[in-house]
Amino acid sequence: MSEILCPNCNSIVQLSDTYAQCESGHSFPKENGVYHLISESFGEILYPFLEGVENYQRIHNSPIPTELLPQTPYIGENTHQWNIRRKEWEWMLNNLPASPSTILNYGSWNGWLSNRLVDKGHSVTAISEFRDEHDGLGSNQHYTNIWTSLLMDTSQPLFAEASFDGIVLNYCFPYHDQRELLKHVHRILKPRGTLFVIGLSLPRDPDKVLASYQKIENYLRAEGKPIGIRDFTPFLTRADLELLNEFGFSIYPMNNNWIKSTINRVLRRGSKNIVAIKQL
Repeated sequence: MSEILCPNCNSIVQLSDTYAQCESGHSFPKENGVYHLISESFGEILYPFLEGVENYQRIHNSPIPTELLPQTPYIGENTHQWNIRRKEWEWMLNNLPASPSTILNYGSWNGWLSNRLVDKGHSVTAISEFRDEHDGLGSNQHYTNIWTSLLMDTSQPLFAEASFDGIVLNYCFPYHDQRELLKHVHRILKPRGTLFVIGLSLPRDPDKVLASYQKIENYLRAEGKPIGIRDFTPFLTRADLELLNEFGFSIYPMNNNWIKSTINRVLRRGSKNIVAIKQL
């Protein structure tokens, strides 16, 4: 198990079956299989935001039936979406560290990637700011495989240096200060470790993407909830690709059969789905 740090004092956190506690005595609950490593100040923003988002999802979205989650990404539901994730997973299989390794699933979503990584013999820690049992960390209760699920402020991952053999930025890269995010993940990656970035997408219609987020913000504002926990642009930009290049990542567009590409070629061809990798 990688060393987890307290959000209040940065001392080491120990996990029990029912709660987490740091060496200085700060205690954190475990709910639905998820440890809530949330400081009081961050919780004042996060929990009202989550309440609003979860209500919005219940009204407007139809989640994957929970009995199908263990089969993902090899399912027919939302076929296009899962075809992309299946191809990303099969690309990752050729580049994963040797098993058993410690892997951080950064931005876990509904647990499909954690489940597949555990299938391959890896020790997996999943982190996110979403707890829902359909689209967040709470989905772990619908799998037979076991991994560690941590609700935390993902802009400041609470791990000791050189904690993981591999880190996957799982559909979360645009939702942070990307330069700071890359600095953080390099700090907690072991020497000769591997960084993956999946779920990169160049939108054909950025205004349409922004409009969909505006609907959620309008709902949250009307409900008196925080409209977000940080500012972000919800899609990939040229500047993001240039930053990945600056940090030494290799870029692979799906529509070129995962052949390494340049930024200009990716932009010229309008690559919709992209992955990136860096091996230290």
